[in-house]
Parts: sequence; structure tokens; C-alpha cells
Amino acid sequence: MSDSLTCREVDQWFRQDDGRRSIVLRRPDGSAALINRSFFHQYMLGPVGFGWALYAHKPVALLPKTAGLVVSAKTPEVDAALQLLVEEKVSNGDDDLLVVGGPAPATISTSTLLAELARAQIQQAGRLEALVQNLTDVIVPTVSPMRPAPAWSEAS
Repeated sequence: MSDSLTCREVDQWFRQDDGRRSIVLRRPDGSAALINRSFFHQYMLGPVGFGWALYAHKPVALLPKTAGLVVSAKTPEVDAALQLLVEEKVSNGDDDLLVVGGPAPATISTSTLLAELARAQIQQAGRLEALVQNLTDVIVPTVSPMRPAPAWSEAS
């Protein structure tokens, strides 16, 4: 979509599909921008409720750019999830992230990335558990077994 759409038209796109969390806009320079539903509606409401009156008929390009995360299509999901946690640029678990560098700009939800990170951590914990179990199974004592302590004579 073009970033010349009015805010009212963007709102209509969101209202057409309740499951749509974001819209990718194409800027005149060819780059992509992401508008998340939660940011859009919060901004349109405005701090005192006048956002709709001010912006409804203006281009969505006039809205401030969100500081959302942009990831490369070549970035593995786990790395993108870690980047998401480190940079703390997503305000809502329902927000999407912009994926660039593929055939076309795309989005991925933060919940999908974090679920993938959790799966990877579970797999890694399972491998670590198996490794520790194998190590305890094959440990060979390198010193002689402990001898019993000498008996103390009561005479001393």
C-alpha cells in the first residue's frame, strides 16, 4: 500500500479484518514502513481525543514513524527474537515486526518470534540434559577408590 493513503482509509483496512495487526506501506523512495494496529489507534485517539479530527483526512505518512524493529529476511528467527528482547522496541506482544530483504516486505509477529525462541531454548536444554547424563554415565575414576579412614586407637 502507498503511504499516501489517508488515515481513514488505513482505519478501514484494519476494520475489514479483525485479525490484521499491521499494514506495510510503500514510501515514495521505495522503502517500506510498518503501521501496527495498536500504535495507529492509540495515535489516532490522541492524548485528549482529537486525533481523529486532526488526522482522519490526512495521509498516514504524516504520522510519526514508530520505532519498531526491522529485521532482515536472512536473520534466523531465534536471533531476531533475541534482538527484539535486547532492543526493547516493541510495546505490545501483538505488534508485528517488519521483515525486509526478501522478495517483498513482510511481517512477523513478536509472539511467533518469542515462541520460536522458547522452543529453541527447550531443545537446547534437552541436549544439555542428555550431554550431562552421558557424561555421568562414562566418567571413569582417575584416582584409586577411597580407603576407609584408619581406626583410631583409644589409647592415644
